[in-house]
Amino acid sequence: MGASPYFGYSINKYLDVAASFNFIYNSQRDVVVYGDKARQTQYGPGVFVRVYPLKFLFAQVHYEHNFIRAKYLPANNSGYLPSTDRYGANSLLVGAGYAGGRDQYNKSFYFFSIAWDVLRNPESPYVDGLGRGVPIIRAGYNIALFQGTRYRN
Repeated sequence: MGASPYFGYSINKYLDVAASFNFIYNSQRDVVVYGDKARQTQYGPGVFVRVYPLKFLFAQVHYEHNFIRAKYLPANNSGYLPSTDRYGANSLLVGAGYAGGRDQYNKSFYFFSIAWDVLRNPESPYVDGLGRGVPIIRAGYNIALFQGTRYRN
């Protein structure tokens, strides 16, 4: 479960820039033995650039720093000890997406995107235990505020 609000600016009809903040929480059961739990909270700032070669298709580069808190809760009588770790990791997410309803008159639109962490920092939340990047799939709704009709031809 997570949220990634951003505040940005459309430089022109082909280019958007934004500052973002992400918050993600996940929880797993039966990680090492039956009945144990692992919980992770991550949050942090970021910035991104989106380039729209077509009004409905974009490429995105998104840099973010994640502050991560990972907690392990062992099962009763498992012999494992509880632990809490705190660390940080930089990520550079590169990907593409689809923007539906985006045109010169309607600046609000929905989007779907997929990206991978190309830095592959071992502590990144977007890398698996073997150091492989996992796809980051995001969807959302862009609400245009303070937009005029700059794109009219």
